[in-house]
Amino acid sequence: MADHLPLIFRAIREGKCLPFLGAGASAGYQHNGTAVPGIPLGGQFTKLFNQRCGLTNGSTANATP
Repeated sequence: MADHLPLIFRAIREGKCLPFLGAGASAGYQHNGTAVPGIPLGGQFTKLFNQRCGLTNGSTANATP
């Protein structure tokens, strides 16, 4: 992959490539042994949402803002 990075970067600069970041792009990660926080992903977000809305059975059907 690293061998292809210059080609990819050139294609982006020339407008021939549109980078697309998927759902996990904002997830936390490790860099040199240090945790870098991100936003919660689907399952973790659902759990936090349910807790904050007082939903105990996992349903979001009756959730109110």
